[in-house]
Amino acid sequence: MSVNFKLFEIKAQKSKKTIFSAYVADEKAYRIITDVTGRFKKKFLKIMRGVYKHTYMNKETEESIEYKIEGDNPLENLQKYANDCNTFSHTTAEISPSNIKHQYTLHFYGVDYNMSKGMEPKAQHRANDFFFELGKISQMKIPANNYLNEKPQEFTTAEAASLKLEMYSTREMVDFKIVFKQLLDDIQSGILSTEVVLGNRYAMYKRLFKEFSKLTRFNNLDTLTIIIDGLDTNLTDFEDIANLAENVYGAVVDGEMIIQSVHDYYRDESLDGLIVDTLNFSQITTWKYPKNNALSKFLHLAKGEKVKLDGWTEGENTRRMKSLEFLRDGFSIPTTSKQELQRAGSTVIDKKLIIGWE
Repeated sequence: MSVNFKLFEIKAQKSKKTIFSAYVADEKAYRIITDVTGRFKKKFLKIMRGVYKHTYMNKETEESIEYKIEGDNPLENLQKYANDCNTFSHTTAEISPSNIKHQYTLHFYGVDYNMSKGMEPKAQHRANDFFFELGKISQMKIPANNYLNEKPQEFTTAEAASLKLEMYSTREMVDFKIVFKQLLDDIQSGILSTEVVLGNRYAMYKRLFKEFSKLTRFNNLDTLTIIIDGLDTNLTDFEDIANLAENVYGAVVDGEMIIQSVHDYYRDESLDGLIVDTLNFSQITTWKYPKNNALSKFLHLAKGEKVKLDGWTEGENTRRMKSLEFLRDGFSIPTTSKQELQRAGSTVIDKKLIIGWE
C-alpha cells in the first residue's frame, strides 16, 4: 500500500517565514526539508510520538499552564499542535496534503531477500544499487521534461517476507514512467521498441534496459514485481531479459578520438578501458577490451594521441573496442612494444592494433 504523505510547516507569525517543514506519513516515514534553527526536529519527533510537553504562562491570569500531546496517532498529534501552538508561541503551524506521489515500486522475492529470516547483505546492497540507478535514469535530461527542476523525495519500505523499495517524488516522473511501462510491455512481448516509437526518450529506454539486463547477477532472486500506477508486473525469466537487452546495443561504431586515460580496474576484473574524447571535446566514452597489461601500459603512454577507433556500442558511453589506429604522421610502434603487444594477443599492422576477443 502506498504511503500517504502530509506537509507539516511551522511559520513565524509576523514574517510568515518558514521555520520548519517536513513531509511526513508517520513517525518512521518523514523527510525534514527545512529546519532554520536546527532545534525543532526533537520537538517534531516528540509531538508525533505523543510525548510532547510545554509549560507556558497565561498572559492574562499569569497562571502556569502545562500543555501536553499524548495521542497515539502521529498525524493527529501534529494537527493538534498546529491548532494550538499560536496560543503559546510566536509561530503558526499547518498540516496539509503534500504533492509527494508514489511513482513506482520494486518488490524483490527470493530466499536472499527474506527479511524475516535474515536477508543476505550482498543481496540487499545489490537491490538498493539497482533502485538507486533507476532513480538516476529517471532524471536524465529530456526536452520538455519538467521533472528535473526538483530532486525527488525518496523513501524505502520493507516487508517481512521480501524487500520492497518504493519511489516517491514531488514531481510526476512523466517521461520515465512512459519509458518504464514501455520497457515492461516489451519484455512481456519479447519485441523491442525503436527510436521511431520513443523519439527523444529512446536514450532513457536503452539505459533502463541495460540495468534490467543485470538482473541475471542477482543470486536467488525468484521474482521482481514492479508496480506503476497500481498495475503489477511480475518478472521471473531474467535470462530472457538479458538476451533481449543484447539487441538494444551492439551497433557498429567508429570515429576519430583523442586518448585521455586508461582504466584497468573494472569490478569484474576481466576488462580494461580506454577513455577517449571526441576531437571537439564534447563526449567522453570508454572503449573496453579484454584485460591486457601490455596494451594498457602502451595506451597509457599514448595519452593525447589522435586515434581512429572501431567497435560496437555497449552502453550510452561505453563501447567494445575492435581496433585502434594511430593517426599522427610519423607515429610508429617501437619494436619492443610491438612484440609485447603481439605476445599479449593483439595483432599489430603498421600503426593499427586489432584487439583479440575470444
